[in-house]
Amino acid sequence: MPSLGFTKNLLVLAVSATLPSYAQPPERYIKTPAEWSLNFNGIGPVKLGMTPAQLKWALRPDVPSEEESGNESCYYLRSTTRPQLYFMVIGERIVRIDVKAAGIPTSEGVQVGDSEAKAKIVYGTQLKVGPHAYTSDGHYLTALEGWSFRLAV
Repeated sequence: MPSLGFTKNLLVLAVSATLPSYAQPPERYIKTPAEWSLNFNGIGPVKLGMTPAQLKWALRPDVPSEEESGNESCYYLRSTTRPQLYFMVIGERIVRIDVKAAGIPTSEGVQVGDSEAKAKIVYGTQLKVGPHAYTSDGHYLTALEGWSFRLAV
């Protein structure tokens, strides 16, 4: 598996609630950059809880590539047109969206490369700061709103 790495510039949307079930994929392919902001429900036409088939339909004409994981029940699909986007699949549902480089902000305007101070200003009391699991000098910044939104800095 290629190393996805954990750095000070990692932005992650993580799920901490029951995933919704989607019977149908989104109606259209969303193309405008403003509609590609990360929020508590997903990003662009991609919603947390979708199946990989629904993700591929939503991202058309992009065909996400599967990243080797050595684990059939948990793996990543990577966008080919937006290579900084990784979609974690567990139990055949999209459960997390990782943004690995700048260019895709949250709906509040925070993106990879922004400071912890900016995130604290933007999210205010919604933001909880905790220790980073993989680096001694980093933190997880978690904003809560039904779903869990986590920034790793």
